[in-house]
Amino acid sequence: MCSLPWLHSCSRLDEQTHADWPQLGRALHGRSRLTKRQLFKFYRANHLYLQRFQLIGENYKEVPGKSQGLNEARIEIRAFLSFTFNDSLTRLKIHLLIITSFMKKLLLVTSLLGSYLFSLAQIDTTKPLTPTTYDTLTPLRAQPQTASPVTTMQSDTLKPIIPKKASTGKKDWSKVSLANRSNDHFMVQLGYDKWAGKPDSIKTKGFAHSINVYFMLDFPFKTDQRFSVGLGAGVSGSSTPFDKTIVQVAGAGSKLVFKNVADTNYFKKFKLSTVYAEIPIELRFATDPENNGKSWKFALGGKVGTMINAHTKGKNLLNKSGNTLNAYTMKESSKRFFNSTRLAATARVGIGVFSLFGVYQINSYLKEGAGPEIHPYSIGLTLSGL
Repeated sequence: MCSLPWLHSCSRLDEQTHADWPQLGRALHGRSRLTKRQLFKFYRANHLYLQRFQLIGENYKEVPGKSQGLNEARIEIRAFLSFTFNDSLTRLKIHLLIITSFMKKLLLVTSLLGSYLFSLAQIDTTKPLTPTTYDTLTPLRAQPQTASPVTTMQSDTLKPIIPKKASTGKKDWSKVSLANRSNDHFMVQLGYDKWAGKPDSIKTKGFAHSINVYFMLDFPFKTDQRFSVGLGAGVSGSSTPFDKTIVQVAGAGSKLVFKNVADTNYFKKFKLSTVYAEIPIELRFATDPENNGKSWKFALGGKVGTMINAHTKGKNLLNKSGNTLNAYTMKESSKRFFNSTRLAATARVGIGVFSLFGVYQINSYLKEGAGPEIHPYSIGLTLSGL
């Protein structure tokens, strides 16, 4: 292991460390002893200090008069930054290719499903009535007025009686005008989040929340325009705060670790955040589609999404007594423990532009074997219009 404990623990450098630059050079020269994550955290914590002693920057080649260890440290840090940048760029390209391929398949499936539902919405299931003309029921011509009264009476009785259509009092919803109604093309949702299946060892606190923004298209049924199909796309983001717990999303193990740090140093604020790109679909019903702004609305559906980002963020490091040790922010980002695809059931009920919504994730939040089987759910308020 590295002989410099302040380097291995990725801690911040100080003035006394300057005497150990030869050891730093040798430690960095054998990069295999430290992980890339440790080196990167070491650089992030000390980049201003390294610039001060000209260890990084444009003039990073060997400088006459400097010790060999100091020159090795400068060269190794520069080489590490170049390697990390190229490696990160390659990983980013691979992830973009994977996401692009998945989104193409998802868009194809969604387009086929939307086309099928749209065709159902446009089918008129009522059979057109074939009018029976009066000519087909033309009675025998009336006899001349010189005919006997009996003959005339018989002629009159032969006239067809066409009954008038009885008025049922029901409105024909297939013929209402929807030109001036709002179709809920834009929806914003603010929800309160919980985790179903979360073990008691995972300590959460505060207001876990989510924000969803969707752009929707609305396809009314021709047979009954109170019913419609909503299809669209949008973004969903959620944030869950933890109580004296660190979620190691960038950990090296095979399972996501929720580490309780109540008896040691901990962050005053620590949260886990995720972002998804989603495609929602709804079967909608409005009691008065001509006046949608004051109508009761009901919707059942689902949504499929792909994870864009998962990261943790910790602020203000405290000791176990609650005193501030370091007022800084730590961020870690990784998606490898999470299911990249999310399937969720949705429901809405409300009046006008306001409604209550509920979402329940059907598949597990974490990958199989990466942790407990957690199913997030959310309830909240929807603002819709346009």
